Amino acid sequence: MKRIPIVMSAIGAVFAISIAAAHAETAGIDKEFATKAAQAGMAEVAEARIALKNSTRPDVKDFARRMIADHTKAGDQLKTIASSEGLALPGGPSDEDQQAMTKLGALSGEDFDRAYIQDQISAHEAAVALFTKESEQGSGSFRSFASATLPTLEDHYRMIKSLPIH
Repeated sequence: MKRIPIVMSAIGAVFAISIAAAHAETAGIDKEFATKAAQAGMAEVAEARIALKNSTRPDVKDFARRMIADHTKAGDQLKTIASSEGLALPGGPSDEDQQAMTKLGALSGEDFDRAYIQDQISAHEAAVALFTKESEQGSGSFRSFASATLPTLEDHYRMIKSLPIH
């Protein structure tokens, strides 16, 4: 009869470890999401500021203003969530995004507009994929944030795809 409590304790311990492992995996997904989303958002704002200086097209400048407003708001929300979860976010865009910004900064006029539009199409395809994954596989506040932000990113994607590339 003493075996049953020992077996039950062992089963309970295995179950608890399984739950902890699943939680750690989800937390890893959330952390990866938050890091990538923060870096991408900062890159969006920085590239949009370049667009306001280097573009000659009113439609591109209007899009850039929207990127600054929407991505700044989302970035602030993400910082608040990360802080409440005890997660430190990166302080700037990724190295890859930094390189893209350097290249964009060297362009102007039609060359800039073409490169910026193409960059934004790729960036928003990646953002929609990232936020979709988090809204499906993430947890808690990060999942809620991704689900709430996804329609705005999808709208950005439609907007940038509608701009003609001259």
